[in-house]
Amino acid sequence: EWDVWQKFFLWQIPVAPFKARSQWYFVTKEVDGVSLDHDTGGISYYDVGRVLRKIHFHGYIHGNFNHENILVKLGAYKVKAIIDFTESVPIEGEYPHLQTYLRPDLMYDLANFLRSCRHFEPEKGVEFFKRFLKGYGLEEHLIQGIELWEERIDQLNHNLDWWCKINDVENIIC
Repeated sequence: EWDVWQKFFLWQIPVAPFKARSQWYFVTKEVDGVSLDHDTGGISYYDVGRVLRKIHFHGYIHGNFNHENILVKLGAYKVKAIIDFTESVPIEGEYPHLQTYLRPDLMYDLANFLRSCRHFEPEKGVEFFKRFLKGYGLEEHLIQGIELWEERIDQLNHNLDWWCKINDVENIIC
């Protein structure tokens, strides 16, 4: 997480300011803002899309890009900080232990964020989708990409169900 924080900081991606570091952890200063899942008033979803595009441009997947990990200052129209890099990985990394449809890709971050918009009123959520995708640089109709991502999740769940049945462990972990 520390390595990712340093890279994001260097690339001028908004992160919480550094405070201290030890061998096992690092600490950031408190950010004057709230997570995006609050009533966001004036936050620009266009700006959120631009921040994610910058992360992807530099060759990284955030891995957990959702409303809870985006801190904003209300009324400022800008993202104050992106947090939680525990699942951040390079796009071009080596992932031999993962099946192809589980490997990190840009669509994962996009779909994860767009799915987190669903807790808003339907009309409001669609408007957020459009602004976010415009900021990211995608045409609005590419929201359909979420369907592809959801197909991957369905396939993963199907494979897990099948594995549980043949290994008779359904009641233990499934």
